[in-house]
Order: sequence, then C-alpha cells, then structure tokens
Amino acid sequence: MPAPRITRFYLPSPRIKKVRAGQDRFIARITNVLREDGFDVELHDNKTARSSYEGYSIFSMEPANAERSVTIREAYHPSFHRIEVEKKRWLWEVAQAEFDPSRVNPDRAAKFYADWRARLFGDAATQTQRDGSILIPLQGKLTRHRVFQTCSPVDMIAKTASHFPDRPIHVTLHPREVYSGQETRALKDLAGEFSNVNLSTRLSYEIAKDCDFIVTQNSSVAFMANFFAKPSVLFGKIDFHHIALDVSRMSFDMAFDQIAEHRPDYAAYIWWFWQRHSINLRRMNADDKIRARLRKFGWPL
Repeated sequence: MPAPRITRFYLPSPRIKKVRAGQDRFIARITNVLREDGFDVELHDNKTARSSYEGYSIFSMEPANAERSVTIREAYHPSFHRIEVEKKRWLWEVAQAEFDPSRVNPDRAAKFYADWRARLFGDAATQTQRDGSILIPLQGKLTRHRVFQTCSPVDMIAKTASHFPDRPIHVTLHPREVYSGQETRALKDLAGEFSNVNLSTRLSYEIAKDCDFIVTQNSSVAFMANFFAKPSVLFGKIDFHHIALDVSRMSFDMAFDQIAEHRPDYAAYIWWFWQRHSINLRRMNADDKIRARLRKFGWPL
C-alpha cells in the first residue's frame, strides 16, 4: 500500500513561526512544489513523537530518520540550500564530488563571484590585505576531540601557535556558543603559554579581511573567507573542503608549509559550490531542483 501523500515538516518552534509569518522562502518553495504534485503539507514541532508516522517527512538540520524522510539545511547563506538524507555534511554528495576549475566557465564564475562578494561584504571585499596574522574562528566543545576532527580545537590552536611562533594568531569565539569554565581556562592557558595567541573580541570577518589565512575545524568563516581570497587549513571534515588544505587528508605540517603559497580559484569554486551543487532560490530553476532532489530520494513527484 503506498504511503499517504502527506508531508510533515518537523521544525523547531521558532522556524514554524517564521514559516507561518511567510518569512521562510525555502520551506515556502518546497511546500508549493509538493502541493503542485498533490501532497498535503503539515507543520509539526520537532519535539513531536513521529515514530509511527507512515507518510513523508522533512527535518531541519536533523537526521532523516525514516524511509521517506529528508533533511534540509542552508548552504551558508539564506539564498542557497540543500536537501539531503544524511545530517553529516562531510558525507553529502557535494563533499564527495571532485572540483575541477577547468570545467567552470571563468567569465560566468567571475561575474557570480564579484556580484556575491559585493552583496555580502561591499567594498570591504576589495580592500583586503595580508598583515601576517592567522585567524582561528572557534565553534563549540573546545576540549573534545570529536569523530570528524583530527584533534580537539584547543590542540589545533597549540599546533598552529607552535608551527608559527612569529605570526600573531587571533582566536575568536562563536557568538552563539556558551563556553564552560573548563573551556575558558583552557583558552587562557594557551594565551599564557603562547605569546602570539590573542583571544580577540573583534568580528571574525573583520580579521579575515586582513589576515593571511584561516585555521579552523570546519567553521563557515572559512567558507566566507573565500570572498576575501584567503585560504584555509581545515582540521575537521566538512562539505566545503575542496580548495582548502585539509588536515584529514595530509599532515598538519604539510598543510602549514603549503598554506602561504596556496592560491586556489576562488571564483570558480564559489560558482561550482553554490550554482551547481545547491538550490539557489534566486534562480528560476529552484523548483525544478527541489523536485529533482526529492525524486532522487524516492519521492513520487
């Protein structure tokens, strides 16, 4: 017996409020596509029990934990999104795909890159410099070595400071993280041990504009730093690893030794990542891409 043509969105309550207020463009587009193909759509709080549900379901940044489920996530900007069945971003199709800049139209990529650079950062994106410093934008769980990481974030800072003793290192905290006393003490100990480590209160993007490069586990700051033409060393797995120096694929010494001369094709990569491998809500084909992704995962559209 076929599953009922009902799709339940399981969302955090703040996002449900945005949907009902008409402020969530992506869910509105998915909803329109589903209704055009004969689906009813329901909104449910993501804390609602759903183990016995037999229809179709969409989660926001949670695992797609049923046969007819997908998960959705923003691709680092509200105009770009993904539909996946896997929560872990380093296992997504784009993460497994091979980036070949020679297969990207350079004129098209240059225009797209320049337009988005101006839209995101204005004149600041063209007024960059390299002042010799390193930016380390932190995320959460600073003292833990998690499965997708090559070491803990505090160890990453120590390795960077040891390798570059003469470079200023600006460490920034994530604005939405709450850090424990143990994490705060670990950062203070690092700043005491390494004179080049500075716990900065400046915005990460302000520092990215002027630093030489970024070192991070997998912060989105490294993705956005591409618009400043600043390369990155990643200590954690992520979907935007292709033009970074990735410590999970080489030693950190090798990555650090190569970073000063690392000059990837930023424009080609941004075009490839956002235009070819995400759903761009500003394009006419967004509905077609939504429908194609759902069909790929077996939805009868």
